[in-house]
Amino acid sequence: MLLHRVSARPDGESEMQSLYLDILDTAIALMQADAGTVQILDEATGDLVMLAHRNLESVVGHFLRVPAGSGTPCGVALSRGVRVFLDFDNPQTPGPHDSNNIHFRAGLRSAQSTPLVTRRGRPIGMFSTHWHGRHRPGERELRYLDLLARQAADLIERQQTLERLHERDAVLTRLSAGAS
Repeated sequence: MLLHRVSARPDGESEMQSLYLDILDTAIALMQADAGTVQILDEATGDLVMLAHRNLESVVGHFLRVPAGSGTPCGVALSRGVRVFLDFDNPQTPGPHDSNNIHFRAGLRSAQSTPLVTRRGRPIGMFSTHWHGRHRPGERELRYLDLLARQAADLIERQQTLERLHERDAVLTRLSAGAS
């Protein structure tokens, strides 16, 4: 099962890009989507930074960094802490910074954005899936997506913690070497 593949990653694996792509590929497969992204929250700037994408080459440059408060589906999902659905061809939902038209011109009609939140409630990122036609997943698919979001947030938080510990160890080692 795809969810098992994401959760069965070996401890200590430092290849974050591989983790992001596994999460994304699993989300796309679960949602039977045509494209998708994984973004991580840059706490220093408040931006969502795209770290992985599939089948969105024509729009990626525009969305590499998205301010979390931008009003885009991913920004809204992050600020509200809930999944957001959007139809890019709906004139009643204008996109900030022409984002809906950019997606529409790329052949995309619908998307969902699901926030990645730690068990303590701290937002750490987002994954989004996109479809060429209007689409709303069923309840079963959304339950699996929620499981993936929980696993992804746990794995990303664990990996970020390990990286911070390695950085601190390196600083302490340098300080110890300088004191000798």
